[in-house]
Amino acid sequence: MTRRAAEEAEKLRQRANEMLRQDPRNALRYAEEANVKNYTPDGDKLITIIRIHIAAAVRMPGSPDGRDWYGILQVNPTDSHDTMRTKYRALCLHTHPDKAKNFDGCENAFRLLKLAWEVLGDANKRRAYDQSLAQRRAPGGLAGGGGGARGGGGGGGGVGGVNYGHYSSSSTVPPSRSGSGSTPSSSSSATVSRPAIQEPFTVAVTCPFCKHACRRKYSVMMGRQVLSDELIFCAKCQRNFYP
Repeated sequence: MTRRAAEEAEKLRQRANEMLRQDPRNALRYAEEANVKNYTPDGDKLITIIRIHIAAAVRMPGSPDGRDWYGILQVNPTDSHDTMRTKYRALCLHTHPDKAKNFDGCENAFRLLKLAWEVLGDANKRRAYDQSLAQRRAPGGLAGGGGGARGGGGGGGGVGGVNYGHYSSSSTVPPSRSGSGSTPSSSSSATVSRPAIQEPFTVAVTCPFCKHACRRKYSVMMGRQVLSDELIFCAKCQRNFYP
């Protein structure tokens, strides 16, 4: 890596750090570009901090405190307790104020991780949190598939890489197109039932550094499509990256 590229990357990180609070999305763009020009472990720390701030800005419909704790912890709703604990510890290493003190927002990111773990790390609190999200999307609950507060009504809007367009914006089946004298079927005017929780599926994501095929499990739960651009850890080269 040339000295010029290293200097350019450092300038990009400084700019991303300055923009973190006011414009985290553009800050993320600069931080990722810096890592492409000159990868450093500190670059990963900055990207992690920015991602947490973006997830914290998301307002989760149905959440008692409005937080998307799964998004902040960058895990899937179907992940096991051990998987979440491993992710929590890894993110804490990236955001701990003693290790990421050069970046603004590290203390807030670290605090958000601790709050997320207080909910998701406790079986009873996690169950109550999941139930509150499920009630939001249950028949008779508040309308919308989770997109209204996230920028997109019932469609595919989303914030921080989350797609909430799992449900159709229409809640009823279109009228029957049978002849005028026929009686419409009962399903033509019935409310569409909510889709069942989908089984998790595994995809292979190629690491941009060593080209290793990292396998990652994704799922759709309670109408919420999990982060498709969450931080992925490559077991071969021991680096974090985003697909």
